[in-house]
Amino acid sequence: MKKKKREMEEDSDEFDDDEEEAVVVGQIPTVSIPRHIKKRSLKNKALSVSFSEKDLKDFVGGFHKRKKKRRKEAEKQQKQKDRLKRIEARKRRKQEKELALYGGALADPSAPELEPDEGPGSDKEEDECPETAPVSGILLVFMYLFL
Repeated sequence: MKKKKREMEEDSDEFDDDEEEAVVVGQIPTVSIPRHIKKRSLKNKALSVSFSEKDLKDFVGGFHKRKKKRRKEAEKQQKQKDRLKRIEARKRRKQEKELALYGGALADPSAPELEPDEGPGSDKEEDECPETAPVSGILLVFMYLFL
């Protein structure tokens, strides 16, 4: 029996020595973490949030302030949309007015602009291609054939 006690003491001494060797100064000690956490222990955990008095007052009073700020931003955006709609309507009315007055000649910006006449002496394009010559020639041929 004494032998067993001695062996156990020696084993415990060896175990203590092993623990001392495993612990190194400057390292974080490893703690065994259970692999399974019971659901009840997870549910019973209480969430605690602490505020200072000033922070608590700002947090609770901030709801109304933030709501006012959101409303102000929405109102600002609505005013901007209304302004753009008014500008667009004004532009549309102006174009319709020009169309009614001038027959669309000035209202269409993509239409080619007409060059002003340079006078009676300028015969740039008039000599190059007569306007009615090809049409009248074809009509004469058809009239001759069918009459």
